[in-house]
Amino acid sequence: MSASVFGTIRVRLLAVVLLVCVVMLSMVLWSMQRSHEHAHWELFEAYDPGFAALLLGQGLGNSAAGIDVARADATLQQMGGLNPAVDLYWVDQKGTVLASSTGLPVSRFGVVSRDVLATTVSRPDHRALIGVDPKPNGRAKPVAIEPVEIGGVRGYLYIVLKDLSLLGSISWVDLAWLVGCWVALTALASHFALRGISDPLTRLARHVESLDAAAPMSPATHVSGRSAPTEIARLEQGVAGLATRIAQQVQALRAADDERRVLFAGISHDLRTPISSLSGYLETVASRDHLGDEERKRLCAISLDETKLLLRLLDDLMDLARLESPEMKTDREPFPLAEAVTAVQRRLETAATAKGIVLLVPTGLDASPPLDADPVMVERLLGNVIQNGIEHSPPGGVVRLDVKLVGAWAEVQVTDTGPGIAADQIGLVFERFFRGDRGTQPAKGGMGLGLAIAKRIVELHGGEIRARSPPGGGATFRFTLPLVSSVSESISFPAESPMNTTRREHDRGIA
Repeated sequence: MSASVFGTIRVRLLAVVLLVCVVMLSMVLWSMQRSHEHAHWELFEAYDPGFAALLLGQGLGNSAAGIDVARADATLQQMGGLNPAVDLYWVDQKGTVLASSTGLPVSRFGVVSRDVLATTVSRPDHRALIGVDPKPNGRAKPVAIEPVEIGGVRGYLYIVLKDLSLLGSISWVDLAWLVGCWVALTALASHFALRGISDPLTRLARHVESLDAAAPMSPATHVSGRSAPTEIARLEQGVAGLATRIAQQVQALRAADDERRVLFAGISHDLRTPISSLSGYLETVASRDHLGDEERKRLCAISLDETKLLLRLLDDLMDLARLESPEMKTDREPFPLAEAVTAVQRRLETAATAKGIVLLVPTGLDASPPLDADPVMVERLLGNVIQNGIEHSPPGGVVRLDVKLVGAWAEVQVTDTGPGIAADQIGLVFERFFRGDRGTQPAKGGMGLGLAIAKRIVELHGGEIRARSPPGGGATFRFTLPLVSSVSESISFPAESPMNTTRREHDRGIA
């Protein structure tokens, strides 16, 4: 078996279990051995040598007809059957074995020590002695000796305690079967018992080794469906959740790295254009002494426009970075939506007029409940969405602002008359650095951050922003902002046409 197999947890656990079982088997055998020794010793102690000598004499008849060895052996064997813990020998005064209960021929026995036999005479009260077993290769064992005279032969009944070893009374075949069955049953039971531990750990190790961020481990797939999960199942579930979180973090890091590359590419591209133009104009002004005042003023004005554009791009970058910070908080306060709409209208009116864009805004917003929002952020939000409509509308187009109050929200809608948004780009217009062509070239100097900033502002206020574009052209951006108090019914504030606005102003002038 290879080293890798021995290195598996199941084999190691099985080896530990088998070792424990071997130790337990050894303890059981030791306990049985102790019980065996105790039982044999009690039988030995309970055996009365005098009574045994009397039985021997009666069995042989105490006749003077000589020694019948066969009859003596048979008698001793019958006596030995009464107490299986001892072997009985009839020896003469010289220590020669005359008969025994072992069934072996007397020629195979050794001579019993006379010193041991003499001890019985000198110390008759000392029944238990240590003597040598007359058997071939006999060892020193506890013995009891009783003088006996049978058929005119004076001798001794030599009683020897049998081998106290339990294993000595069991054949090697029986012992091998016993140990083999014990080990086999233990291994089989341990195999099935340890599967519940080793299989989850092995599976868990494979998943940890082959952890792949692209295919995270699923807790529902790998944890067994038991009503009460074990510690290993909970560990596997925890590792599965950890693997999923690691995979998500790896994917987030990859996405962040991709965004970083896109960010650098976008910044490099969009900042390079105004910086290159500004550098070229300033170099022209600085290197040409013969430029007239008008030409110099024109170049300086262009350089100033490029500088403003560069500052605008940098402001967008800084604002987006600030808004996307986890620590970013809104400074909310009650304020009227009409105030933000008026400020944005004034700021963008010049750009709209220069392009021939008609900017329509609703009136009567002063009567609506105030917003519960950050005034600076809301003004930036309106400005970005309306400016996006102005930039993408053709000359002579219209950018319309409508407001509707629904429950606890103000629903703001900005519609332009541009070429619209392609269907495959609707979901991308709020992404950073995305600049769809919308049927035309992108606005000059645009960095694709205006709508991304708008979306982030809406999200910070808990609202939603969406874009749609009908097949006939034009684009509509709709977003929601929270109100201080809810309205009982829906209230609309549609944008007014220039004709109605002019007439109302004329009427006010006449009045």
